[in-house]
Amino acid sequence: MHKVEYYLGGKEVTFKEIKAFLLNVKNKHISQLNAIYKKEVNIRFLYEKQFRSIIKHLEKTFHLDSFLRYILNITDNNKEIREGEKAIIKQASDYITQYELYNQNSLDSISKYIRSLFENNNIRTIADHYNKMLINKGTYKGIYLHECENNTKEKYIIDLFWNKLTELPIAQNLLITSKETSSEEIQSFLHSFNSFFSG
Repeated sequence: MHKVEYYLGGKEVTFKEIKAFLLNVKNKHISQLNAIYKKEVNIRFLYEKQFRSIIKHLEKTFHLDSFLRYILNITDNNKEIREGEKAIIKQASDYITQYELYNQNSLDSISKYIRSLFENNNIRTIADHYNKMLINKGTYKGIYLHECENNTKEKYIIDLFWNKLTELPIAQNLLITSKETSSEEIQSFLHSFNSFFSG
């Protein structure tokens, strides 16, 4: 019977050691995400999977116009978006030994970019930005959970907001979940939600 061999950083390891390493990576990454969400209010519009898109954008391999409009809550497609100060993100040469530093540096760089994006587009205070998301000037507070069929969700959401609140939702009022929704998406939504209901 052929023996299965596992290697980590050029060293032979057991499957148990590989599993422990990956769990450690995951836990440290979640810890770093929590730290950056608590430290940087502007970055709470992003969840973990979106960070990769921002990295590509900063490295000029991906264009994010519609996504940046979402972050800044700009609905006028004719309005020019003033770019933020682009941070340079360099990948670590040895991910196994430097993954913690790479993750932290990447999150810090993205945070700096998002902050400058807000400033360049004259969004001076985060409170002003979050006020756009308040429903009926803050009359309704809390998290409301609703279940609907996938093929009718858009109509259901619009009907729910319009019939109950007489206004339409914006993207940052909503977290549409499915079986594929990650814990990081929920995490960032809760941090963002907390930003304008705790102050």
